[in-house]
Amino acid sequence: MPPQSRRDPGPTHNELTLTPVQGGTLATLLVFYPSNELREQILSTGMVDGMEAGYARLEALTGW
Repeated sequence: MPPQSRRDPGPTHNELTLTPVQGGTLATLLVFYPSNELREQILSTGMVDGMEAGYARLEALTGW
């Protein structure tokens, strides 16, 4: 049997909402994890910084 860390922890659910606002669009991304433990593990990888950098590039390209 594979180690616990290699088992499939279950699916995540991502919900992206685009809302028109004056002068642009508000993008809201909600990510739901199957457990708090998995969420904390993923957050500890630097995911937040990576996503913020990606959104900054998107904003620069689109002018959002």
